[in-house]
Amino acid sequence: MKSKVITLSIPEKLLKEIDRAAKRENRTRSEFMREGCRKYVEDRVRWQEIKQNMRHSLAKIGINTEEELYDRMTQWRREEAQAQEKKAKGRS
Repeated sequence: MKSKVITLSIPEKLLKEIDRAAKRENRTRSEFMREGCRKYVEDRVRWQEIKQNMRHSLAKIGINTEEELYDRMTQWRREEAQAQEKKAKGRS
């Protein structure tokens, strides 16, 4: 794979942390940074896919917004708490 040299500004403290981590892993700074960038991009793609799948699944049960999801979760938690209280009273 062809590489391209870039210039990047990084806070000094972060650069020191990067250098320490690269040294622990017996990597060059460039190798360490490439791996970090590659992982970041892969994770972003993966999270986008997860979010898209979640939206699709939620839409199937009629939840189309974050607010609707929050409302359903609140309702479910309330029902669970009531069921637990009822269960606890039954044991008393």
